[in-house]
Amino acid sequence: MLPPGHDRKGNEPILVSRGFARSGSATVDRAPPEAFAPQLENGCEDAILSSRTVLPFGRMRDAMKAAWLLAVIACGTVLCLPGFICPARAEPVQLTVRPSDTDPAIRAADTPHLVLYDSNTKSGRLLLFMPGTDAVPTRGPMKFLRTAVAQGYHVISLSYIDVPAVAQVCQRLRDPTCAERFREKRVFGDDVTSVIEDAPADAIMNRFIKLLLYLVAHDPAGNWGQFMDKGTPAWSRIVLAGQSQGGGMAAFIAKRVVVARVLMFSGGWDTDRQGQIASWYSQPSATPSARWYATYNVAEAAAARLAVIYRALNIPQANIFALSLPPMRPERTHGDGILNPAYGPQWIGMLGNGSS
Repeated sequence: MLPPGHDRKGNEPILVSRGFARSGSATVDRAPPEAFAPQLENGCEDAILSSRTVLPFGRMRDAMKAAWLLAVIACGTVLCLPGFICPARAEPVQLTVRPSDTDPAIRAADTPHLVLYDSNTKSGRLLLFMPGTDAVPTRGPMKFLRTAVAQGYHVISLSYIDVPAVAQVCQRLRDPTCAERFREKRVFGDDVTSVIEDAPADAIMNRFIKLLLYLVAHDPAGNWGQFMDKGTPAWSRIVLAGQSQGGGMAAFIAKRVVVARVLMFSGGWDTDRQGQIASWYSQPSATPSARWYATYNVAEAAAARLAVIYRALNIPQANIFALSLPPMRPERTHGDGILNPAYGPQWIGMLGNGSS
């Protein structure tokens, strides 16, 4: 009989974040045993993020298991180790809402928004996730989004116009302000450029606000009013996240408003025809740098450029994760950081406690 939490090979552990099962077996920057000592005085996120070894626990010494278990329990997270019984949790509430149902003026990109939350979580933070180019919100990344729910978040995966992407337009032009004006129009609806034809009603901000208002009216059980403040988003309760183009959108918004956190997963690389990164990356940020987190895969084509951009954004080095695990699909390293459940501990550390 196999030890609890292992698959048929006997070496695939089960990671449970507040009751949701996650499987994965790999190591990020193999850490010495002392790395497992939780530095809880620096905060729960630091304790989890500083332990680079992800899994498998089947080959860890008992003392290391105990140290990790202490860290995750102290941080309000449950990690299911061999020999432990993990409590089951009900499936999260899952809703899909077409953008045009929230505002008839929204005409483009009418694929549904995805909404997730735990019905037992009445108060906390909202994760606004923006997918990458050609992504479909209802298709995920479900493991990451469910991890956010398990951490106490309400979650929205937003449907927005994502084609063409910034890189598909501005890298062909000499205009050094192209990327900034492109994102200004796509995010806020301001008519500052003609390189895209997005209507004001189709802007990310209008879609987000209209969805919140719709949820307040149609899903009272979700207590969505906590994320609104006099008709506008209550940004202090909102964490922005995104992958690729969506990561760039999250960063662009966080430059303008103070949010609880910013999570970028291989998040956008705005450059001009000469290969110079966009100047908006270096502009002052409304959101403090300590609240920014970012990942990229060392094997993806844009890795070096992303590293430069994250430095330009002034993201603390401790909050930047150069991922190097074997990817789930070798040809898709760009999306592996948001799709590969082996990075579950990094997700948890980046997200923090959504119930606070």
